[in-house]
Amino acid sequence: MVSERLSHSIVATTMDIYSNVLLDIQDQAALAIDKKLSRADSF
Repeated sequence: MVSERLSHSIVATTMDIYSNVLLDIQDQAALAIDKKLSRADSF
């Protein structure tokens, strides 16, 4: 488990620290997919 590798005794600590990172990655992925789909629609 990630929290164990990072030496966090409580899983919530890991989630508190990294949840914003995960949201940013999801936003970047959504924007990239939207960009690709927008290009596909223009042909």
